Amino acid sequence: APPACVMTQARVMTPSMGSARRIWIAVALAAISAWAPRAAAHGLLPSSGLVALEPATDQTIFVRIRETPGWIASRDGGSTWGWICPQVAGIDGQADPPIVIVPGGGVIAATYEGLSVTADSCGWSPVAGDAGGRNFVDVLPEADPAKFIALSANGVAADTVDVDLWHSDGDIHGWGHLTRIADKTFVPNSVGVGHDDGQRLYLTGRDGKGSGDQGASYAGALLRSDDRGKTWQRLAVPGTDGVSRLPYIAAVDPGDANRIYIANVRTLLGGSPLSFELLVSDDGGKSFVVAFEIDEPI
Repeated sequence: APPACVMTQARVMTPSMGSARRIWIAVALAAISAWAPRAAAHGLLPSSGLVALEPATDQTIFVRIRETPGWIASRDGGSTWGWICPQVAGIDGQADPPIVIVPGGGVIAATYEGLSVTADSCGWSPVAGDAGGRNFVDVLPEADPAKFIALSANGVAADTVDVDLWHSDGDIHGWGHLTRIADKTFVPNSVGVGHDDGQRLYLTGRDGKGSGDQGASYAGALLRSDDRGKTWQRLAVPGTDGVSRLPYIAAVDPGDANRIYIANVRTLLGGSPLSFELLVSDDGGKSFVVAFEIDEPI
């Protein structure tokens, strides 16, 4: 049964464990529709921004909701669903924190005030130590689903950012420092890791210091490391400008670290997505082709 802090609001039928994971998106949207209350005070319909599943079993499922803070969650493979408010996880005020689910159903959330972790969705606690209190922007599993990498970015002066990568080797409460990016003008938004040997790392983001009047031409970029963060190569992402078109790492092929998927999302500054391109590279980010695009709000 869901933990006490999660009130079950919907029951839905789910596919078998062997079904393609994209089906879970439809399951999540069905749960959202069943859960969302009627309210005259809010004209926006909730929509899923991320679907996170427990490795191997898919028993624990978290769906991040774009227009409503918090998550809907299931701990029984999608049969029952409930809402987890952001205050429980200590992320009040942050609408879309990246999350991953660990084997056994624990959750790691990357928040503006540090990493927040839980074993049961109720008892959340902040990660302490050197990683404590930092501005985390992404977290993801490595090839071993019990090991994780997290990305933090903290402003230290005008146009100067400390960008750090952190790793956990099985203890979600214990995080060690992996590397610091030498380029202090780079502002990251996502991290990717190659699963074939664990040495390949990717970062997307933009220049923190733009050129032109009022920094109007920030550049979007991809950083690539072949030695687990010791050195980095900067690569251009076509069609991104770092202001209205931001690149994000959608996925790294688990069997081929050279195959990377980049989401090129065009937004109004501080607003909702207006268009979307999915870029694919088979040479580690040296060149890209457009695999999919839609010129409509998503």
